[in-house]
Amino acid sequence: MGSRTFDMNYRPDYNPRALFGELAEGRSCSDCAVCCTVLEVSTPELKKPAGKTCEHCTGSGCAIYEDRFPVCRTWFCLWRFIGAMPDEARPDRSGILFGLAHPEDPPHPFAKTYIRAMAFEDEAAFETELAQDLIAMFGQGDLPVWISTSDSDLFLVHPATEIVDVVLGKTKPKSRQQKKDAKAWEAGVRQHR
Repeated sequence: MGSRTFDMNYRPDYNPRALFGELAEGRSCSDCAVCCTVLEVSTPELKKPAGKTCEHCTGSGCAIYEDRFPVCRTWFCLWRFIGAMPDEARPDRSGILFGLAHPEDPPHPFAKTYIRAMAFEDEAAFETELAQDLIAMFGQGDLPVWISTSDSDLFLVHPATEIVDVVLGKTKPKSRQQKKDAKAWEAGVRQHR
Protein backbone atom coordinates (compact mmCIF):
# COMPACT_ATOMS: atom_id res chain seq x y z
CA MET A 1 0.00 0.00 0.00
CA GLY A 2 2.92 2.32 -0.40
CA SER A 3 6.08 3.41 -2.08
CA ARG A 4 9.61 2.14 -1.67
CA THR A 5 11.08 5.60 -1.98
CA PHE A 6 11.14 8.32 0.63
CA ASP A 7 11.08 11.35 -1.57
CA MET A 8 12.50 14.72 -0.72
CA ASN A 9 10.87 16.52 -3.60
CA TYR A 10 10.41 20.24 -3.21
CA ARG A 11 6.79 21.26 -2.81
CA PRO A 12 5.79 24.88 -2.28
CA ASP A 13 3.00 23.82 0.11
CA TYR A 14 5.26 21.51 2.16
CA ASN A 15 5.74 23.21 5.50
CA PRO A 16 6.69 20.91 8.37
CA ARG A 17 7.07 23.96 10.62
CA ALA A 18 3.29 24.38 10.46
CA LEU A 19 2.98 21.00 12.21
CA PHE A 20 6.10 20.85 14.38
CA GLY A 21 7.12 24.47 14.94
CA GLU A 22 10.73 25.53 14.73
CA LEU A 23 13.72 23.22 14.84
CA ALA A 24 14.60 21.95 18.31
CA GLU A 25 17.00 24.25 20.08
CA GLY A 26 20.57 23.01 20.26
CA ARG A 27 20.11 20.37 17.57
CA SER A 28 22.15 20.24 14.40
CA CYS A 29 22.86 17.60 11.80
CA SER A 30 26.53 17.73 12.84
CA ASP A 31 28.21 14.88 10.96
CA CYS A 32 24.97 12.98 10.23
CA ALA A 33 24.43 12.85 6.46
CA VAL A 34 21.90 10.01 6.26
CA CYS A 35 19.37 12.06 4.27
CA CYS A 36 22.07 12.79 1.67
CA THR A 37 22.10 9.09 0.78
CA VAL A 38 18.78 7.54 1.81
CA LEU A 39 16.35 10.01 0.24
CA GLU A 40 15.27 10.35 -3.34
CA VAL A 41 15.59 13.92 -4.59
CA SER A 42 13.86 15.09 -7.73
CA THR A 43 13.95 18.84 -8.20
CA PRO A 44 14.94 20.99 -11.16
CA GLU A 45 18.32 21.65 -9.49
CA LEU A 46 19.10 18.19 -8.15
CA LYS A 47 18.07 14.68 -9.12
CA LYS A 48 19.29 11.77 -7.02
CA PRO A 49 17.86 8.27 -6.61
CA ALA A 50 17.20 6.83 -3.16
CA GLY A 51 20.19 4.95 -1.82
CA LYS A 52 22.78 6.89 -3.83
CA THR A 53 24.91 9.43 -2.01
CA CYS A 54 24.57 12.98 -3.27
CA GLU A 55 27.59 14.10 -5.28
CA HIS A 56 27.97 17.10 -2.92
CA CYS A 57 28.06 15.00 0.27
CA THR A 58 31.46 14.78 1.92
CA GLY A 59 30.35 11.94 4.20
CA SER A 60 30.00 14.27 7.14
CA GLY A 61 28.38 17.31 5.58
CA CYS A 62 27.74 19.19 2.38
CA ALA A 63 30.52 20.57 0.18
CA ILE A 64 28.17 23.33 -1.06
CA TYR A 65 26.42 23.95 2.27
CA GLU A 66 26.28 27.76 1.94
CA ASP A 67 24.84 27.44 -1.59
CA ARG A 68 22.84 24.23 -1.10
CA PHE A 69 19.62 23.67 -3.02
CA PRO A 70 16.19 24.84 -1.72
CA VAL A 71 15.09 21.26 -1.02
CA CYS A 72 18.15 20.76 1.18
CA ARG A 73 17.44 24.00 3.04
CA THR A 74 13.83 23.07 3.85
CA TRP A 75 13.83 19.31 4.51
CA PHE A 76 14.74 18.12 8.01
CA CYS A 77 14.26 14.80 9.72
CA LEU A 78 11.93 14.79 12.71
CA TRP A 79 14.87 14.42 15.11
CA ARG A 80 15.73 18.02 14.22
CA PHE A 81 12.19 19.20 15.05
CA ILE A 82 11.20 17.16 18.09
CA GLY A 83 13.21 17.80 21.21
CA ALA A 84 11.51 14.87 22.98
CA MET A 85 13.37 12.49 20.68
CA PRO A 86 16.59 11.52 22.50
CA ASP A 87 20.04 12.11 21.03
CA GLU A 88 20.26 8.37 20.27
CA ALA A 89 17.36 8.83 17.82
CA ARG A 90 19.52 10.82 15.41
CA PRO A 91 19.34 8.79 12.18
CA ASP A 92 23.03 7.88 12.00
CA ARG A 93 22.85 6.55 15.57
CA SER A 94 19.49 4.78 15.52
CA GLY A 95 19.51 3.38 11.98
CA ILE A 96 16.04 4.89 11.44
CA LEU A 97 15.18 8.05 9.57
CA PHE A 98 11.95 9.62 10.86
CA GLY A 99 10.52 12.21 8.50
CA LEU A 100 7.36 13.95 7.46
CA ALA A 101 6.09 12.83 4.07
CA HIS A 102 3.71 14.86 1.94
CA PRO A 103 3.37 13.18 -1.49
CA GLU A 104 2.24 15.05 -4.58
CA ASP A 105 -0.59 12.67 -5.52
CA PRO A 106 -1.59 10.59 -2.48
CA PRO A 107 -3.57 7.45 -3.34
CA HIS A 108 -5.73 7.64 -0.19
CA PRO A 109 -6.28 9.90 2.85
CA PHE A 110 -3.66 8.15 5.00
CA ALA A 111 -0.96 9.05 2.50
CA LYS A 112 -1.63 12.81 2.34
CA THR A 113 0.69 13.80 5.16
CA TYR A 114 2.25 11.19 7.40
CA ILE A 115 5.20 10.28 9.54
CA ARG A 116 7.56 7.88 7.83
CA ALA A 117 10.06 5.76 9.73
CA MET A 118 12.63 4.05 7.53
CA ALA A 119 15.15 1.52 8.81
CA PHE A 120 17.74 2.24 6.15
CA GLU A 121 20.43 -0.31 7.02
CA ASP A 122 18.76 -3.18 8.82
CA GLU A 123 15.12 -3.87 9.67
CA ALA A 124 16.31 -5.06 13.10
CA ALA A 125 16.54 -1.34 13.98
CA PHE A 126 12.77 -1.48 14.49
CA GLU A 127 13.19 -4.14 17.17
CA THR A 128 15.09 -1.88 19.56
CA GLU A 129 13.42 -0.42 22.62
CA LEU A 130 14.21 3.06 21.31
CA ALA A 131 12.43 2.42 18.01
CA GLN A 132 9.42 0.88 19.74
CA ASP A 133 9.19 3.87 22.10
CA LEU A 134 9.42 6.37 19.23
CA ILE A 135 6.83 4.59 17.11
CA ALA A 136 4.54 4.44 20.16
CA MET A 137 5.12 8.17 20.77
CA PHE A 138 4.20 9.05 17.18
CA GLY A 139 1.28 6.62 17.42
CA GLN A 140 -0.28 8.90 20.03
CA GLY A 141 -0.59 11.70 17.49
CA ASP A 142 -3.04 12.62 14.78
CA LEU A 143 -0.82 11.78 11.80
CA PRO A 144 -0.65 8.33 10.21
CA VAL A 145 2.61 6.48 10.91
CA TRP A 146 4.19 4.28 8.24
CA ILE A 147 7.32 2.16 8.56
CA SER A 148 9.57 0.60 5.95
CA THR A 149 13.06 -0.48 5.14
CA SER A 150 14.97 1.00 2.23
CA ASP A 151 13.92 -1.92 0.00
CA SER A 152 10.39 -2.65 1.24
CA ASP A 153 6.97 -1.14 0.76
CA LEU A 154 5.46 1.04 3.44
CA PHE A 155 3.46 -0.59 6.22
CA LEU A 156 0.87 1.45 8.13
CA VAL A 157 1.21 1.06 11.91
CA HIS A 158 -1.03 3.92 13.09
CA PRO A 159 -4.01 4.12 13.19
CA ALA A 160 -5.30 0.60 13.64
CA THR A 161 -6.26 -1.39 10.54
CA GLU A 162 -9.90 -1.53 11.65
CA ILE A 163 -10.12 2.26 11.64
CA VAL A 164 -8.36 2.54 8.27
CA ASP A 165 -10.78 0.03 6.73
CA VAL A 166 -13.80 2.02 8.00
CA VAL A 167 -12.40 5.35 6.75
CA LEU A 168 -11.61 3.84 3.33
CA GLY A 169 -15.08 2.28 3.15
CA LYS A 170 -13.83 -1.32 3.13
CA THR A 171 -15.85 -2.25 6.21
CA LYS A 172 -18.65 -0.79 8.27
CA PRO A 173 -18.00 0.29 11.85
CA LYS A 174 -18.53 -2.48 14.41
CA SER A 175 -19.41 -0.10 17.22
CA ARG A 176 -20.35 3.49 17.89
CA GLN A 177 -16.87 4.08 19.27
CA GLN A 178 -15.26 2.74 16.11
CA LYS A 179 -17.52 4.97 14.01
CA LYS A 180 -16.60 7.96 16.18
CA ASP A 181 -12.89 7.12 15.96
CA ALA A 182 -13.09 6.74 12.18
CA LYS A 183 -14.86 10.10 11.81
CA ALA A 184 -12.25 11.75 14.00
CA TRP A 185 -9.47 10.26 11.87
CA GLU A 186 -11.20 11.23 8.69
CA ALA A 187 -11.46 14.82 9.96
CA GLY A 188 -7.87 14.78 11.24
CA VAL A 189 -6.50 13.41 8.00
CA ARG A 190 -8.34 16.06 6.03
CA GLN A 191 -6.73 18.79 8.13
CA HIS A 192 -3.27 17.71 6.90
CA ARG A 193 -3.57 18.25 3.14
